[in-house]
Amino acid sequence: MKQLNLLTCLTEDTVTTNTPEAQEFLRALYGESPAVFQSYDDSQQKRKELVWQKCMAANNALPILGQLNAQGAGCFVTINKSGNGKRREQDIDEINALFVDHDVADDRRCFDRYGLAPSIIVESSPGRHHCYWLAEPGFPLERFRSAQEKLIAAFGADDKIKDLPRVMRIPGFLHLKGEPFLSRLLQCTGKRYSLSEIDTWLESLPEPKTKKKRGRQKERPRAAAAGADGRDRYAGVALQSALEAIRNAVEGERNDSLNRQAHGVFGLVKAGRLDEIATWEQLRTAASDCGLEDGEVETTLSSAWAGAEARYEGQNKGNPDDAATTELSPEDEEKVERLSSLDPVNYDRQRREAASALGIRPQTLDRLVREKRNALREKRKYPSHSSHHSQQINNKKNNNSSNTSQDDNDHSHSSQGNDEWDDFNLAGKHESQAAQRIAEKLNGRYARDAEALTWHQFTGAHWQPLRNNRAFEAEVVSLMYRGCPDGFSSKWAGGVQTLLVKSGFLCLPSPPGGKVPFQNGLIDIQTKNLEPIHPENALTWVIPYDYNERAECPRLLSWLESCVDGDIDTVELLRAWVNALITGRSDLQRFLHFLGPAGTGKSTFIRLAEAIVGPMNATTTTLKDLEGNRFETAAVYGKRLVVITDSDKYGGAVNVLKAMTGEDPLRLERKHQQQAGSFIYGGQVLIASNEMLGSTDYTSGLERRRVTVEFNRRVTPEEREEWARMGGEVAVLHAEIPGIIRWALELSREEVTRRMNNLPDRTLAANLEAARFNSPLLDWLLESVVPAPGHWAKIGHKKEVIEAGIKYYTGADEELYPNYLRWCQRNGREQVALRRFSALAIEAAKAHGAQARKAEHRRSGNGTYGIRLRREDEEPWPVKDTSANVMDDKKTNVQEKQSIMNDVKNANLFSFRSYTSNTQQPQSDENEDDVQVDMVVF
Repeated sequence: MKQLNLLTCLTEDTVTTNTPEAQEFLRALYGESPAVFQSYDDSQQKRKELVWQKCMAANNALPILGQLNAQGAGCFVTINKSGNGKRREQDIDEINALFVDHDVADDRRCFDRYGLAPSIIVESSPGRHHCYWLAEPGFPLERFRSAQEKLIAAFGADDKIKDLPRVMRIPGFLHLKGEPFLSRLLQCTGKRYSLSEIDTWLESLPEPKTKKKRGRQKERPRAAAAGADGRDRYAGVALQSALEAIRNAVEGERNDSLNRQAHGVFGLVKAGRLDEIATWEQLRTAASDCGLEDGEVETTLSSAWAGAEARYEGQNKGNPDDAATTELSPEDEEKVERLSSLDPVNYDRQRREAASALGIRPQTLDRLVREKRNALREKRKYPSHSSHHSQQINNKKNNNSSNTSQDDNDHSHSSQGNDEWDDFNLAGKHESQAAQRIAEKLNGRYARDAEALTWHQFTGAHWQPLRNNRAFEAEVVSLMYRGCPDGFSSKWAGGVQTLLVKSGFLCLPSPPGGKVPFQNGLIDIQTKNLEPIHPENALTWVIPYDYNERAECPRLLSWLESCVDGDIDTVELLRAWVNALITGRSDLQRFLHFLGPAGTGKSTFIRLAEAIVGPMNATTTTLKDLEGNRFETAAVYGKRLVVITDSDKYGGAVNVLKAMTGEDPLRLERKHQQQAGSFIYGGQVLIASNEMLGSTDYTSGLERRRVTVEFNRRVTPEEREEWARMGGEVAVLHAEIPGIIRWALELSREEVTRRMNNLPDRTLAANLEAARFNSPLLDWLLESVVPAPGHWAKIGHKKEVIEAGIKYYTGADEELYPNYLRWCQRNGREQVALRRFSALAIEAAKAHGAQARKAEHRRSGNGTYGIRLRREDEEPWPVKDTSANVMDDKKTNVQEKQSIMNDVKNANLFSFRSYTSNTQQPQSDENEDDVQVDMVVF
């Protein structure tokens, strides 16, 4: 079977999506009935954005799984049937099949020995197989576990595959743990066996072996993940104890309990002692049982997984692997020899998989590798003695002279593998010399951000910030051990690490200007040339897609147009904003504000924007946290997108928001860490609210940065159901992200600046309405005052008079401030003090075209030139029309206008199902039939 490179798969539209093998596999299991599908991140990062679960028909699920698989997710299906579309033990109501997972690679595995021919055989990864025996309806649920245990014992399969809601990998998709491998369907007869046939077959299999216990012993909790022989009971008991603690957590301690318990359990998973998928599912179920929301659970579990380290305590030391000597075949001896020649970093990466392939524990492999390295070191010190000693050992083990020569060849190969490390000797060197040598080894792999005081690791596409310094410090210590085989002092090690931080040997390279990083290279924004990424030109972020100059996005254009009521200028405004998001145009000093009721598409666009830059490059916060938590600004450092939610419920200061969008310095302070100074945010800010944003800031500083886009078209239940049937936004919109990126990057820097500064009529009207809602003083000004060049108006004072229980303000018909107070009283708006009133009124008047200034009148007191109170027979303040409609703007040439219309026309002519709206679309010169294209919005 040809293995496919992951990068190739990410750039091919057809790979891993709707494969015939996947369809045949699912048809044999479920026919045309829906199934519960599941995806997880196949990598160690455990990205929560790749976790997806849905009960739906196979034809609708496969495109979604294809997109997730292209981003690194493993694709699974629940084998047994769920009665309510969920994946818990109590949800399974019908046994679909018995199955085993052969997790030990064997290219010569014989399937004829089973006695009953498997209905389905899948090769999930090289030499590893899944075998299924489909069952006719009626197999008892309570017998499933015992039947699975009997199959596991009889065939030596994975002993964790025995729970009712178990998911298994779907063939036809990439298996991305380790080297990418396209899982394939080896056999699929579709035959279903009756209960009597299965009973007869199971009776013919040997009974699982159980150990006899002497004496009367206390009953212990069942170890869910213990092996068939029960030798890792500690891990199973630890898991059950953790699940119980999570379920019993009280209000206020649930998140903390989940994090602590999951951290310990994940250490057992990383040590290979618990099944990864089953453990994640059991933790999710326990967290759900204690009342936590799904979003909280995924965030907490991802955090616990990232910080967990392998745990080996409690393992049975009587394990055969731990014997003083371990007999290995000549082939295995050669594998250990090769492993001993690796540098510490590469050895650590291959350690667990190599130990599994050899059938020994990682600690045993460490001992064998250590012995090999010591023998090699002795051979270098005493060549003749070592050679003679090696020959004696080989003659004793093999009693064969040819094996002795083979051993010499192996040692020669091992020596060649260590040539680059022969001169890596740190013994006796000063801390400064050792730091310099270690920096040479780490150059191009690790770098330090002097501004944020954090370490980064080069991934091949970008410099990935490390969550903490443990990985870097562990690698440095590993190099110290490599260079000082006789040991070193902790003081010396501390001095070396301090110098690595302060010396500047491993500085993060300066990012190249005018370029955007993609998975397949750096794109020059001007020339659109693609160049390879290497440590010297890599950035600290990357768009998680390949750049494709031929990609299109017709469905996105149709959806956007329907969201904004067919306003092309607003569509082009959003296009410019996406360009600014990708290219980092913080110099525009704007923030996007989505305003509208629930179910109109705001959240869909936000998720789309997050997917464009990648979840690692976006963060979500609230105005309350941003303004009240001094550590919150550190969370936006290095991010390309900051999403602010629940803004309509705030009503406080917005100083940090103004600093973020105005390129002013922000504090870079992390909890329990040294303050790293300040930084200037270089990304975009997106605010979403159902109602208008309210704050205590009445100046024009916030309003001149605002770009309001109204989403008013609410989706109907029928449209929502249709949207789900088509696969939702992932299948419909996210599949076009490469096309969205290309579409946005077609705009030049000058075009983006012009469109973001000259806003459409729709946005200007929404901005003005939002400003009047936020500032009662501006609302009063536009309603009760008019521009009056050269006119002097008295500001006045607050003089209250109460007559017959009614409050009056004297001078309200002639003076500005009393008039303002009366207006606030009548309209129920908040009043500002006289000290603030004068400055705010003059600033608001200037912002709306009046030549206002403060002036003191010798006889009458303080006043202002340029404005006066409006008479009842006069029109309200004339709002200046500063709109610059893209289609009417004189700077927009004929060719550009034609391009815009073609974009919309092509979107409308795209063969996509249309429904609900009757919006008339533009016609071509040939008077083609109108095509209604209306996307469902959320």
